[in-house]
Amino acid sequence: MATPPECVDIVPNSLTNVTQVIVGSDPFGVAVDTGAHEVFVTNTGSNNVTVLNDTTDAAVASVPVGTAPLGIAYDAATNELYVADSGSAMVSVISVAKLGVVANITVGRAPTGVAVDAAAGRVFVANNGSDNVSVLNASSHTVVASLPAGDGPVGVSVADPSGLAFVSNEASGNVTVINASRAVVVTTIPIVGPGIQPQGMAFDAASNQIWIGAGYFYAIVLNVSSLSVGGYVATDPSGVAYDSDTGKVCGTNTGNMSLFCVTTSFAPANLTFAETGLPAGTAWTVDLANGLASSDSSSVVFGVVPDVYSPAGSVSASYGVTTPAPYVPTPAGGTARFSASEESVVVNVTFVPMTGYSAVTFVASGLPAGDGWGVTLNGSVQTTETSTVRFYERNATALPFQITPPSGDRATPSNGTVSVAGSPVSVPISFSPRPAPTYPLTFVAVGLPPDTTWYLTLNGTLRDLNASTGSFRVVNGSYPYTVLAAGPYLPRPSSGTAVLAGSGVTVSIQFAKGGSSVYPVDFTETGLPTATLWGIEIGAGLFSTTAGSLPVLLANGTYTYTAVAAAGFTSTPGQGGVTVAGGPQTVDLLFTPSSPGPAPLGVVLHQKVVSTQCRAGGGVTWTVALAAQGSGGVAPYVYRWTLPTGNASGPLVTTTVTVPAPSATAGVDAGSAIVRVTVVDSTGRSAINQTTLLTGPVPVCPISTSPPGHGRVTGMGLGPARGRGGGRGRLQRRGVPVRPAAG
Repeated sequence: MATPPECVDIVPNSLTNVTQVIVGSDPFGVAVDTGAHEVFVTNTGSNNVTVLNDTTDAAVASVPVGTAPLGIAYDAATNELYVADSGSAMVSVISVAKLGVVANITVGRAPTGVAVDAAAGRVFVANNGSDNVSVLNASSHTVVASLPAGDGPVGVSVADPSGLAFVSNEASGNVTVINASRAVVVTTIPIVGPGIQPQGMAFDAASNQIWIGAGYFYAIVLNVSSLSVGGYVATDPSGVAYDSDTGKVCGTNTGNMSLFCVTTSFAPANLTFAETGLPAGTAWTVDLANGLASSDSSSVVFGVVPDVYSPAGSVSASYGVTTPAPYVPTPAGGTARFSASEESVVVNVTFVPMTGYSAVTFVASGLPAGDGWGVTLNGSVQTTETSTVRFYERNATALPFQITPPSGDRATPSNGTVSVAGSPVSVPISFSPRPAPTYPLTFVAVGLPPDTTWYLTLNGTLRDLNASTGSFRVVNGSYPYTVLAAGPYLPRPSSGTAVLAGSGVTVSIQFAKGGSSVYPVDFTETGLPTATLWGIEIGAGLFSTTAGSLPVLLANGTYTYTAVAAAGFTSTPGQGGVTVAGGPQTVDLLFTPSSPGPAPLGVVLHQKVVSTQCRAGGGVTWTVALAAQGSGGVAPYVYRWTLPTGNASGPLVTTTVTVPAPSATAGVDAGSAIVRVTVVDSTGRSAINQTTLLTGPVPVCPISTSPPGHGRVTGMGLGPARGRGGGRGRLQRRGVPVRPAAG
């Protein structure tokens, strides 16, 4: 597997004694010519391909290519290599015999993945920047077709002998399927799951499956025969490859910089759409947000990857149901949800003849992203997270409807009636945040002469009042206030806090003569954006404004003030003194942007039991994968673990919990162990967190244990893939197809 910055790791089948070989700068893609015992590595940073001898594990040549080479594939039929030069929008063709470039083929923007179908004489190139696939003729080195893909295609894999090519679309979370010989798109396979980002791909010829590194702790398995999701593995690969000698699929775990190899996967959950009402053999389609499936039977099934790392989380899929037949589905669309523990969800769809029915569509605007809403029309209920809800109704007048808005929002209209008269009807629904109720907060001045101006600071804002009563509409909450002297009249109380809790509040202020005259001190700011809130603390009060000047009335004397800077700004001066001596004063303040400090350092733990093994002679061993996610502070982070099996480091680790035979009673909770992780940021600050490993009940073990490796997955990595950023368009991860010599 390729490892930045200047070497590759050569890993034998024993997964031990890793050899590192120096290559070019920032190696990325790998291809193998098993007949010549040569390995070819693209070097993204040095714009060349390094040739290695796999017997001596040494570099023997270097071939210059285009800019930022990524994917590479070997064509055994022509003895040539195809290199995707992402920075120059072309494919370099290298003759292995001559070790030189023999052709440059212009393709789409930011080509990333490459795969060869030797039987069809075709080469497929995923263009990440232009969302399409270039199909090349391997003999003439020309582009014979340009096919649409999903958003951000990354990896390509050819499934021999099916004649199909598969393209992983990272940004849209689906897979495009292409007929290789005809160069046409066959279908798009949606992958429903949390954070799915399909990247590198490999074809497992023994099981007729495509393995995909899909990010967010998952590798996805596609069944080539059924063109559907057939399984998943809880790990975090970006690049994957199939080893025909061992029958294993191996992948690179980006998060913890490790290699895993497996032969089996977990079965997915099933999202089943079951229809009634259509004549036998009638075709119908379920369209998810990132792909669709059609059937002429009574059900359509999608494989779903559950959110196994967030037990309280859920996976949702928006859908629409259609048929070319003159029938109307109910529901015509909506959102299906899976909890982490659900293995099956069924959506029942009823079709009725279209004769006499018309579409009634409710169209939402102002809907917050991801929020669900619902409509009840004439007693029928539908809910969705999309912007439309559609019913089909016979001709009728004044059908009642009721809108169920998202929590905290209000719908306009919230209810009403709709009439159907032989044609489609559209009902616009507008959503907006539901305002909090307001109540009167009233201040009454007693004892002042008529038309006397008095000053009230309410919740940090200075207000001047010319009447004996000042009233304000506010929501529930606490509102601190300060009352200034009005000339020689002194207020009681001069400060306090008014608390509103579902009703209005009146505060009476008693003024009595006895104080001295007051004069304005005008604080004037420069440097803040228009309408930015800022303030002054002086005397016993806090005053604020969004204007450029802030007048404060003060009696004769000397005062100390402190400028209250707006968020992200620093005041000069920050504090100072002012003397009032029978007249007005002016104080100038300059606000300049300030550098934000780092957020508080923290760390979050995730855990998942990834295998359970019955031990020979009795007893059970659980393998638990652990992931730590640092936040705040100053990255990068260092993680140190204290585990039942000893100390470890890195963001992703595994540990085991073993219950010996005398304690391993089937159905009884096996107990727990404590794990602890410390995160240290680049400044040396640290934070700590710990959790309890819960293994769950002891399984019922057979008399003899399974063969080694059976029924468990090893080398599980857990961690977010690391993108390289600049110059790669939308490519965020290192996924490329890594194929054996056959391409």
